[in-house]
Amino acid sequence: MTWYVAGTMFVAGTYGAVGKRKGARAAAAERRRAARETLLTAKFNIHERNKESKQTQFATLESGAGAQKEVAIQGLQAEGSARVSAGGSGAQVESGTSRAVLSSIVQESLAAQTHVMIDTKNRIKAIKRDTENQNRSEWRNAKLHQQQQNRTANREEEAAEKQFYADMIETTVSAYAGGAGMAGTGNISKWGSAGNIA
Repeated sequence: MTWYVAGTMFVAGTYGAVGKRKGARAAAAERRRAARETLLTAKFNIHERNKESKQTQFATLESGAGAQKEVAIQGLQAEGSARVSAGGSGAQVESGTSRAVLSSIVQESLAAQTHVMIDTKNRIKAIKRDTENQNRSEWRNAKLHQQQQNRTANREEEAAEKQFYADMIETTVSAYAGGAGMAGTGNISKWGSAGNIA
């Protein structure tokens, strides 16, 4: 009977140790899965952010083109008004002061258009730069999180293996002690005969 008790205790202890190890391995695998999903989420967010950035850049370009067009129209209107004023006063439009006034208006209009183009270009660059910085930051954080989770999973698996071996040693000792206690002696060679004495 003592062999049955010892065997049953050993099997039950082994089953418990294996169950703990499986649970720890499953937790480690879940950590790794979550770490992979962090990278996938970051990749998706970066893709979406890039799409939004391109749309914003395009809208900025359209806005800049519209502003440049408005500045050009205002320049042409100012030029036309100056021609009418000069022509109405009897001065020759293509020479002297009238020509200098027209030339000044055209130069101011071109300078304003150039300013609008440069401002638009700089705004587009800023949008692109901000998007790239956000993407780099998110990817770096996702990679760090993945590495941290993988290290934790590795430590959990190592601890589970050590705990498994400790549980098996404890199970073996407990089974031996339980069987010996049932036999009334600590000497394993007398287990079978101890039951016949009583």
